[in-house]
Amino acid sequence: KNGEEIWLSQNVSTIRNDLGKVAGFSVIARDITFLRQIENENIRKDKKVRIYNETLKKLSSINHFQNENIETITKHVLQIVADKIDVNRISLWNYEDEKIICNNMFIRNKDLFLNGHVLLKSEYPIYFDAIENENQVVATDVYKSLQLTEFHNDYFPKNSIFSILDTPI
Repeated sequence: KNGEEIWLSQNVSTIRNDLGKVAGFSVIARDITFLRQIENENIRKDKKVRIYNETLKKLSSINHFQNENIETITKHVLQIVADKIDVNRISLWNYEDEKIICNNMFIRNKDLFLNGHVLLKSEYPIYFDAIENENQVVATDVYKSLQLTEFHNDYFPKNSIFSILDTPI
């Protein structure tokens, strides 16, 4: 109808007359596009779970405490996780009453570690309310999330952030 591609499941049967000659065909076609989308989503999720499990296995098999300090360990973990889950920006922040402070941030496309950035509760009260009262802040499109509206004009555009997953640990 609208030029959109769809997936079909077809069943074609031959119709024969009394003499056994082909008199026609019966065709039943079903739109299975939605089923294919679910199947593809499940394949994508399975791949993600496999990658996450491989990452956890790799992290748990490394002896980080041999001659390394906590900052070196944190950087190493952030870099491995960013590479494995294919994100450009990953960070660990310390929460204090009126602010959060970036302990370590890895920006993969620049192979760069940063730290020290501060977000104040007075400047981002909606976000702080969210992280203080919820388990995670999740947005596949940060510009559609009400919890993240305070970042729309400055922080997200400046840092090229389009999606976010903030998880307290």
